[in-house]
Amino acid sequence: MSSEREAKLISSLQVRLPSLDGLVAGVSAAALAECHLDAIYYDTGDLDLARWGITLRHRSGEVGPPWTLKLTQGKARATLLGTNIRLAI
Repeated sequence: MSSEREAKLISSLQVRLPSLDGLVAGVSAAALAECHLDAIYYDTGDLDLARWGITLRHRSGEVGPPWTLKLTQGKARATLLGTNIRLAI
């Protein structure tokens, strides 16, 4: 189980990030290989999970458990606060 703060950001296509190397001592940044992820989201016919801020997802194409249950705990400004539970079923 992990807690997260999620912020969705939008920029124009002209934005280029500066080098992040040296930003934190002992840490370097590297480009990752492109990967293809497939996700299926589940809910009830009446959208009960969405109404309560709950997301149930099955995602393939990455390392780790394929199931994620996200329990949203609210908002702090424009950031979503929540708990993620990853399940290997």
